[in-house]
Amino acid sequence: MNIGVMLVSSSFEHLIMIWFYCTCALLFILKTCSAVDVLLPDPILKDGETIVSASENFELGFFTRYLNFRFLGIMYKKTSEKGKVVLVANREVPLDDPMDMLKFTDKGTLQLVNVNNTIIWSSQPSKILTNINPVAKLFDTGNLVIIDN
Repeated sequence: MNIGVMLVSSSFEHLIMIWFYCTCALLFILKTCSAVDVLLPDPILKDGETIVSASENFELGFFTRYLNFRFLGIMYKKTSEKGKVVLVANREVPLDDPMDMLKFTDKGTLQLVNVNNTIIWSSQPSKILTNINPVAKLFDTGNLVIIDN
């Protein structure tokens, strides 16, 4: 009698553990697949990474054109014009190294820098702020706005 209770208890614990791991895996997949429409100060945007507006109509990221030069821009993501670029940050100075990145400065501006930390492009703040916690948010209009978190 005790052996049967142990087997049922062990099987039940096994099912609970399987359910728990499956739920965790599903939550992880949903979290990584959902659109992220903000760029936080700490993680920088590198080649292959993007931020996507909430409606998933626009995407900010690096793209390649013209003899494998790279650019940072905002593109249509989900519409019939998928991939069409609507804004290019470094139109005059194409990038040639996949290690180039978009990052925040300590003053809350965004800078596109190459591998040598040379500034290729920088956002133009409407006013200088101190002690801010900036995030760059890509809105459903295609506008990228730096706001205080």
